[in-house]
Amino acid sequence: MYNQDNRNLVSALGVTCYLVSATGNMQGVRQLGTLFLGAALLLDFNSAALAAQTGNTKSWKDVEPQPKFLAAVYGMADCVNVPPAETVLPDKKNSLQTKCNVVEDPDTPGSYITSAASFPNNPIAQQQLPAWLRQDRTENFYLDALPVSLSLPFESDHPGHEFFVITTNKGRNATSLFSGAVPANEPNELNSIALAGHFGDGMTGSEWPMKVTIVGDVFLKDYFTGERINANGMTARVEDFPDMRYMNANAAPHLVQAIIEPLDSGVMAGESSTNMPLRPGVYPNHCRAIWGNDVTHRIRVMLSGGATLNGVTQVLATDEVFKVLKKSGEALTFGANEVFMGLADLGNSKTKRIADTVNFFDLCLIDPSKAIVSDIGKVQMPCNAIKLYYPRGTGVSVNDGKVIWNGCQDGSIDVIHSPKMNGSTSTAGSSTQAPGTSSSAASISKRMFLGLGAQCFLRSLRD
Repeated sequence: MYNQDNRNLVSALGVTCYLVSATGNMQGVRQLGTLFLGAALLLDFNSAALAAQTGNTKSWKDVEPQPKFLAAVYGMADCVNVPPAETVLPDKKNSLQTKCNVVEDPDTPGSYITSAASFPNNPIAQQQLPAWLRQDRTENFYLDALPVSLSLPFESDHPGHEFFVITTNKGRNATSLFSGAVPANEPNELNSIALAGHFGDGMTGSEWPMKVTIVGDVFLKDYFTGERINANGMTARVEDFPDMRYMNANAAPHLVQAIIEPLDSGVMAGESSTNMPLRPGVYPNHCRAIWGNDVTHRIRVMLSGGATLNGVTQVLATDEVFKVLKKSGEALTFGANEVFMGLADLGNSKTKRIADTVNFFDLCLIDPSKAIVSDIGKVQMPCNAIKLYYPRGTGVSVNDGKVIWNGCQDGSIDVIHSPKMNGSTSTAGSSTQAPGTSSSAASISKRMFLGLGAQCFLRSLRD
């Protein structure tokens, strides 16, 4: 069954291909190519088998309750796929900070970090990009980011960029140039997909998204039943999601979903346990890896978008960002040796900021008797001592030292109790707790193996 660890394995094997070729062992490279192509063939059969398990697909209109958009955020302007040479810090600080968020690293005074992003140029990662984004076309650079989050997870971590159309206040329809779950790329984080393209004019403030429409067969997977749902026709509007307007001063991360569930094998199947070769130190980042095997439950909190202290710097697992409230309104005590131990899904350390920089946070609980977790009613994000911002930060670096965005405000949300809290089990098995382990995901792995196999063979011929 596909999961994030399989993808990490693909990346590791791809690196192996290049390392072997560097030794001059072209026979070894060809053997690796054969291995990758064989793996793709096996995944083809596995994909068909998985597809047979999905059953009937329903339209989102025919499901009760209907799935819905939980968030749509015009998150960054002109700061996705910035040419890597322009993001070198501190050399390019003065020019980069005129358009993208640049801040001093709080853990390393005198060093600077940025939320400006570049698509990776290593050939393994490039396989996941549409063909035209691998070219040096002018329109491929300085893209906008628009993450969307739904109440149910997407079946695939690359659901099809061409199926997302953004309509601006000027009546322009812009099709997304890229869609992907990265950085929220663990199988249990597929409610959120980041779109990249040209959606407005950012700080100029004259054009912004008014509507996001799904215009093709994009499939969702119900958490609890495993039901497959076609999201074609679902729409998010700025009237419901004012963070789609870039210059909205109150645009900030806020709570959109909270689910409490026991850490059984199905839940743990959605967690990554190994690191990708070019991204060490992130996994495992689940509750038990951070707080020990005594953790019995977690509340999986989803925010409207990536949330950090300044647009770049992640909070720590020991930071009291959230409060867990009983149905009476009483807050659980926060900290080690309490029921509410702390946070996870931030990186594989309590004390280091090696984070996965996404909009998901795990609240880790120890309650083997279930007496307290069954009485949990809400999660609150006070936003007083700890203020969170979207990746664009406060706006200080791009606005001559003046704050544009105010950061998060106090808010709370009802906690959804998983059916497994009552000992119920889903007929769909663990796939409902690890959305993304589907035929579409297996197809992605197949394409990656095909690409790696072809690259190995071509490299052996060139060299």
